[in-house]
Amino acid sequence: MDFLPFLITVEAIGFISFPFVSFLFGNLKDCGYSISKQFGIVTIVYITWILSSLKLLKFDLSIIFALSFLLALSLLTLKRVSVKFSREIILQEVIFVSTFFISLIYLMYKPEIYFAYSEDFMDFAFLKSILRSNYFPPQDPWFAGKSLHYYYFGHLIAATLIKISGVKAEVGYNLAVATFFSMAVQSAFGIGYNLSGRKLQGLLTAVLTCFMGFISGFLQLLAYVTGMSILNYKPFNGRFTDWLLSFDFSSATRIIPHTINFYPFFTFLQGDMHAHFMSIPFQLAFIGICLSIYKRFNVISFVSALVFALFFIGINTWDFPAYLILLIVTAYLTTKNRVFLIPTVAITLVFLYSLLNGYIGFVCERTNIIDFLQIFAVFTFITFAYFLDIKPKIVAILLATIVTGFLLNFQLAFLLVVIILLIILLMQKKEKVEFPAILALIAILLVIFCELFYINDAYGVPYERMNNVMKIYIEVWLLWGVASAHFLTKLRKVAKVISIILIIASLIHPLASAISMPNKAYMGKTNELTLDGMKWLEESKPTEYRAIKWLENKSGVVLEAPGEAYTYSSRVSTFTGLPTVIGWVSHEVMWGRGWKAVNERVRDVDSTYLNASKSLVEKYNVKYIFVGDVEKKRYGKIKLNECKWLKKVYEDGNVVIYEVKN
Repeated sequence: MDFLPFLITVEAIGFISFPFVSFLFGNLKDCGYSISKQFGIVTIVYITWILSSLKLLKFDLSIIFALSFLLALSLLTLKRVSVKFSREIILQEVIFVSTFFISLIYLMYKPEIYFAYSEDFMDFAFLKSILRSNYFPPQDPWFAGKSLHYYYFGHLIAATLIKISGVKAEVGYNLAVATFFSMAVQSAFGIGYNLSGRKLQGLLTAVLTCFMGFISGFLQLLAYVTGMSILNYKPFNGRFTDWLLSFDFSSATRIIPHTINFYPFFTFLQGDMHAHFMSIPFQLAFIGICLSIYKRFNVISFVSALVFALFFIGINTWDFPAYLILLIVTAYLTTKNRVFLIPTVAITLVFLYSLLNGYIGFVCERTNIIDFLQIFAVFTFITFAYFLDIKPKIVAILLATIVTGFLLNFQLAFLLVVIILLIILLMQKKEKVEFPAILALIAILLVIFCELFYINDAYGVPYERMNNVMKIYIEVWLLWGVASAHFLTKLRKVAKVISIILIIASLIHPLASAISMPNKAYMGKTNELTLDGMKWLEESKPTEYRAIKWLENKSGVVLEAPGEAYTYSSRVSTFTGLPTVIGWVSHEVMWGRGWKAVNERVRDVDSTYLNASKSLVEKYNVKYIFVGDVEKKRYGKIKLNECKWLKKVYEDGNVVIYEVKN
């Protein structure tokens, strides 16, 4: 029943923040209820982080202060607003709670905090490190002695909810995953409803943004039915149930060569609490906030939205530029005040500076139209159907652009037609363009950005834009999904029917993935239905599990073998939150540590195990040395028990833990 205090915590935060949210964004049809949970969480986490970062209060006390502050703020605004729980708000709660419990059922079949195929080990290590912290920034659990400088606000959100509810971290991890997804569904419904006043559009928006997937699932089904290869999808010989259980969900995530492509529901199915997933409900909430500002601008709401936008720097920095631009464009189109053009100039200068100094580069490989349509077929069709209905003469221009794009090796150039049409609409002064058109414009501009530029990170050619596509395409999906749900309601009957057929076809991949994913051995396996993410470890490696649990209440640096990404390594630091000298090597490099510093630590750890080097133990202030299956496999016979400066404090089967004597 751990889910109950966790759910009550999330609901309480939403209810407490609702009066203040209603005060700021009460012009929405639901008075801002669809964003109240996220707004309350952002407020609490902001205050907690600031107080703990300034060393004014410890983590626990900061949470109490933040909750009290939010409650006081809402009580003060109750005098100015009339809070009413309408039928639409009750429906939203039904949607949220239903999604939460359905998510839990799925996660009980796939609860594993596992090392292969996902970032679970990294994310749980962050979470445990934060839970151990009194002040921020927390320690980097995989680089002892240094603080964590990767964006960790999403993990801080989960840690805060775990602290308040009192659940175990390994259970709270899965509860947080269910909560993030459920908030996203509620907010998506709220956006659709607030745009139109119709519940049907709210449900449609939720389906397009939070449940629909790539059309590649339909192509795989077609290959199975026909017995013929369709694009890269091979036929399957066997019963339909066998096809479902063995469904290849991973190939669709590599549709565009040298990149990774996800859709929101797929990130939930993976079950890892990674930044690009955790930011989804907050992206949707921010879209709802911008819709409120678009309807009626006021300075307090704008400033609140700007502060909310800054939160993206901490939860998933990749999201910040797009949503800052959305806020600025929304404010300008609502007010026509040229002061909002100043940030546009600043953003342009930052872009040019980044381009000239190598922080942004030009891509070497572009997306072909077939691969693109496997991802965005539904949104592309709906958008073009919408504009063809308004401007039927663009057909010739569209065909010419497609041909030109093929000749110039820029096959997505046809999207420039939509960009031009949207800009023309935005420049019209007779009346406001529909808010979804703004979302569509930014979404398509982001797609074009990924075709021309990449933000430089640790990956080199030909993978230079792998991270860019993965992170930015999630933003595109949400922005374009909200816009497409609205455009769909404006289409003629024939176009609507085709759109619905495409949507149904695009639901095959997520549904088949939900059935197949928990049955894949490399996703982890637990013998019982549970929300305990460590249960698989207890079942498969009981001696290591017990040793890790023994260390859980200890403090200090623990030494274990250097980690290799997506392997069973760095498990002690992951599940205890105790810092280790070096964890997953490649991840630390991606976080900006540099190969020189990382390789030095790898050599030092190897030398400590092989040569029993006391000086290296002192160099990193190591308190415990862990010797388990991973260490024995890497180093062979380890003779640390002969060291007089070590004391054996734990032994169970093949696992030994030494403590460094003072």
